Amino acid sequence: MTLPASVSPDVGERFFGYDGETAVALQRDVEHLRLVPRPVVTLRPMGTDQDDLGRTFVWCNLPDVAKYMYRDHEISYNEHNAWFQAQKDTWVRWIAEVDGEPIGFAQLYAINRKDGTFEWGDYIALTEARGKGYGKWIKFLIHEHGFETLGLRKASCEVFADNLSVWSSHLKFGYRMEGYFTAHVMKGGTARDVVRVGMLRDDWDRAKPKIMASLRCSAA
Repeated sequence: MTLPASVSPDVGERFFGYDGETAVALQRDVEHLRLVPRPVVTLRPMGTDQDDLGRTFVWCNLPDVAKYMYRDHEISYNEHNAWFQAQKDTWVRWIAEVDGEPIGFAQLYAINRKDGTFEWGDYIALTEARGKGYGKWIKFLIHEHGFETLGLRKASCEVFADNLSVWSSHLKFGYRMEGYFTAHVMKGGTARDVVRVGMLRDDWDRAKPKIMASLRCSAA
């Protein structure tokens, strides 16, 4: 491919981590995607109304969601409501939506403004919304809020060790493995290993351009 005269050969390396020719191709793809209608993924603050409380109550007890959580029992509505009301100054919770339709849940929690740290989690509750790249957008928006809107300096996350696809995706996102906890959580009568990963604001700043480029490609 011959680069346009107006494009510097190092433009891709500087902005996206790609060589110049790849960056030009990506730029053309992105220009094309701007003309193609595609789903819009957003995070809407979770409300106190029965719609949001009710749907997240149902969602968190779905077998495909509950199996990834530490708790090992079916949550009652009163328990779910108490969880929502408690320690509101240490969390931010959202309903993940695609084109205005709720598909899942996302949160920052254990927010420590003194130390500048937070933990996070999310899930896509609707089976038909999985495998379409929406999770990448949700993860991006969570971290953009934690690092840039709130100005925090470190994100952490724990995942069952046998959920390799999830924690390996975190490493590709820019996380580093910080701990491996053997027989750390009892789940279904079995002691499960847990992986803990962490990401600093500097890691986020370095990873963000590549993440954004990846999101643009996945929007096709």
